[in-house]
Amino acid sequence: MKKKVLLLNPPGRKYYMRDYFCSKISKAAYYYHPIDFIILSGILSSDFDLHVLDCIAERI
Repeated sequence: MKKKVLLLNPPGRKYYMRDYFCSKISKAAYYYHPIDFIILSGILSSDFDLHVLDCIAERI
């Protein structure tokens, strides 16, 4: 049985872009997917049961 891993992008009131060395706030209603989650999910998916929760994208 594989161990479970959750990649979590925590919630916020605005569209925070956290995939940079310095986080930014979007000035419009657009949001880029966190590139670090894409890279990490590719690395971890072969060894772990992987789940991703992007609270910013889902407005949670």
